[in-house]
Amino acid sequence: QQALLSELRPQYLVNVALRAPRIEVPTAGNPVLGLDNAPVTIVEFSDFQCPYCREVQPALKRIMAEYEGKVRLVFLDFPLRNIHPQAQKAAEAAQCAGEQQKFWPYHDKLFTAASLQADDLKKYAQELGLHVEQFTACLDSHKQAPGVEADMRLGQQVGVSATPSFYVNGFFLSGAASYERFKEVVDNALEQVGTASSKQ
Repeated sequence: QQALLSELRPQYLVNVALRAPRIEVPTAGNPVLGLDNAPVTIVEFSDFQCPYCREVQPALKRIMAEYEGKVRLVFLDFPLRNIHPQAQKAAEAAQCAGEQQKFWPYHDKLFTAASLQADDLKKYAQELGLHVEQFTACLDSHKQAPGVEADMRLGQQVGVSATPSFYVNGFFLSGAASYERFKEVVDNALEQVGTASSKQ
């Protein structure tokens, strides 16, 4: 869809007067990469078993590296349980890793893993140097399930229906967007933040 739009834009002079809707997504308590005062926030709703969520990770990593200090990334769970039966438990496992300040390494592990079976989830915890008994107790007790459920409800409230879905300073971006598309959206967000600052 984005490729088609990019191809059509130069051919037709279309002036878009409508502003895209902006949705503030509450993110308190969710895993964050980047500085708290970064001018641009990317909120990601994701599913660890989703191939498109896996596909978009390199673009996100590149954005985070190239816009260091300017962009922060907030992760929210949105496991599509009806088509991805292992996604719920993987989401809970990542949050259990987060209890030991290892959410992001575990997140990266899951997106490169060949299997998300329960035994593998525990094996990854061991490989990353987590306290395995604590991790296992957390995972087996379903302790993190309510938090995953809360993320799901929030996603549904703000209009998420597929993964990955992103809100960049409140503006919606759907699917495994390319680095170039992220760059365009982030640059626009930075420009708007700059414009707003100059008016104050």
